[in-house]
Amino acid sequence: MILLQNPNIPTSVNPVEIDSAIIDIKTELEVLPWLTNGYGRAFKNLDITNGERVYFPEIYLGKQNGSYRYTNISPDNDKQGQCFFYVRRETISEYQTGMYSFLNYDVAVIFSVNMELINATLTETEVFQQVLVAQVRDVLTRQILGKSYVLKVNTVEFLFEDVFREFNLTEQSTMEKSPLSHFRFNISVKMPETCPVPEIVLIPLPPIVDMSLWLRGDVGVNGGSVSDGQPVSIWSDQSGNGNDFTQSIFVNQPTFLESGTNGQSGISFTSPNFLNLLNADLFVLNEGVIFVVCKRNAPSTGNGLGAILYLNLVSHIIPATTFFSYNAVDNFPPFPSNSYSVNMQISSLEIDYGIIGTDTTLLSYKKTNTDATGKRDGVTIGTGTGSQSLNFNGYHSIGQWYIATRTFEGEIYEIIIYENLISDSEITTVENYLKNKYGIT
Repeated sequence: MILLQNPNIPTSVNPVEIDSAIIDIKTELEVLPWLTNGYGRAFKNLDITNGERVYFPEIYLGKQNGSYRYTNISPDNDKQGQCFFYVRRETISEYQTGMYSFLNYDVAVIFSVNMELINATLTETEVFQQVLVAQVRDVLTRQILGKSYVLKVNTVEFLFEDVFREFNLTEQSTMEKSPLSHFRFNISVKMPETCPVPEIVLIPLPPIVDMSLWLRGDVGVNGGSVSDGQPVSIWSDQSGNGNDFTQSIFVNQPTFLESGTNGQSGISFTSPNFLNLLNADLFVLNEGVIFVVCKRNAPSTGNGLGAILYLNLVSHIIPATTFFSYNAVDNFPPFPSNSYSVNMQISSLEIDYGIIGTDTTLLSYKKTNTDATGKRDGVTIGTGTGSQSLNFNGYHSIGQWYIATRTFEGEIYEIIIYENLISDSEITTVENYLKNKYGIT
């Protein structure tokens, strides 16, 4: 079956019971050559136009552009043939306390076709709706065998008002005339309960306390109104601190990626794209934790490695004879390649892409000013004096170093920074949230 004109419907990741059966039945119906638009389970949603309440069949599209979306799949004469499933009720049979029962579902499989698009010559002489009905009945009766469910065809309905009786669609008089045709199979589906009972694993959000920055590709891009491939002028901070990264110069603006890793949204950077924040009071990282989810699409360019995240740390006084060097664990790239004590301050912190490959990666760093034995990022403290002053206090950038000599080529999905240490269990919570969201193992 060619899914012509089908919207981008997400693949179910946790279908059980009737949802699993519907996916299987839809797959079996794909042998019908005229069925070009096969949909799964539809829902009855309300639309009010010119004061009139109309209920449409709609398919869930998941989260897109920061909101949960549906698409209307009412009869469409541009489609050769379409079908969708509408579940009316679930009843339980052979019920016994403490035991697993059998489930019975009343399901409607609703078809709409344009016979002219199927066979224009045959449509000139007859309404061949019954041929299509016979083909569907053959699939449901004699081709769906050996399944974990039992399917029974009960009735077939032809009147438009009966076929779409749950939906008060308009233009009924034109919909019932050739070349358009509509019919409905009322079926019963019986199956055992799923055993064991499935669980939905909740993914807790990161703790907000002590968070100084939270950039999410699925929220806060261009004020929440953005489409795939659109230039990004602002990436709004979700921590509540208002630390928004912006770019007013068009040629330097990265682009929005609506569906990237694991279907999640992100920001795509190619040279000379970058975002920056002019805020001298943002990061005072005596101690803190940084998380970055990113993916490289091309080798980094410029002098040295491409900077994913560059921070100019200011206002933290430390002994002039002390400097920090960083090494991330788990074969992550070196944490910052440039960290100096200048005028008794930590001057800069740069996360480089380093040697990691093109898979989406979670970078987790924990910075501490105490003995780092057993710490997540293996921070070490040495003695010496820093000698380089960048003189860019308060400048922070994403996708490029503070000057255009190190540019990042790839996708950045999420950045979280805590300006103080959080507990190891909280770090694990954040990591699990990010790993589950982006499918990182």
